[in-house]
Amino acid sequence: MLGMTKEFFIWDIHWHKVDEYGNVEKNKDGSVKLYTSSKLDYSYINDRFDQDDLEEKLYEIEPIQDWS
Repeated sequence: MLGMTKEFFIWDIHWHKVDEYGNVEKNKDGSVKLYTSSKLDYSYINDRFDQDDLEEKLYEIEPIQDWS
């Protein structure tokens, strides 16, 4: 459609832990252990968002099995 505006939304944000030597915390299977939070508000990130700053899928990460 001509003139259709597209909006971008934050899908998810992940963190990972590193120790004082820069070693990444890993799961038993060797994948990087990722954390997220449903308590944080990420909406401010879109305030100065420019779609030219995006890059499409630079790499794939392992799916997260369990958040509890």
